[in-house]
Amino acid sequence: MQKGREMEERGGEAGGASAVPQAPEMSVTGWVVRLILWMSLGFIIGVLISGFLGRHGHSRETAYRAVCGAHLHGIGQAVALYNAENDDSFPPDFYALVQSGQPADLFLCPGTGTLEPETNERAEFETHCDRVYVAGLDGDSPGALIMLYELPVNHSQEYFNYLRRDYSTTNAGGHWIHEMVQKSNDYLSEKRRGQR
Repeated sequence: MQKGREMEERGGEAGGASAVPQAPEMSVTGWVVRLILWMSLGFIIGVLISGFLGRHGHSRETAYRAVCGAHLHGIGQAVALYNAENDDSFPPDFYALVQSGQPADLFLCPGTGTLEPETNERAEFETHCDRVYVAGLDGDSPGALIMLYELPVNHSQEYFNYLRRDYSTTNAGGHWIHEMVQKSNDYLSEKRRGQR
């Protein structure tokens, strides 16, 4: 009986089950402090997540650039093979390389999400191509001229890969593309006018 009375005084039941303890009432200051702590924790977690996602996106872009560089190297080898098989002439366009058996995915940038063409028809291939070919160069053209490049928009306007006439691949910042392509175009203009 004594035990039952002690339980009742503490707010419990005489049968041995205890009552759920009540939380003390919190002052307005306590709520404000808790709210600030939770908001701070949320901010810290948000900063950590955005930092992780930022690095992860950068890694993906680096991988896309590497794949694009490898594709350009493959295109360079295909152009060299075409050159050797066709009396030292360069292909008139990319489509000539596809017709000679090169895979169409060489001409796609993985960063753009462009899908591989379903057929090897010229019109469909040209709408799926993420590269630009500077037609008209030949074996006598200077090796440093750009023969093929990808648009800087493929890599957030900051970067582009290109293939030189000597079949070497390299990359540059997006702001250089106009100057480098202009050199190739100037050479071709002089060649057409008979100055080269």
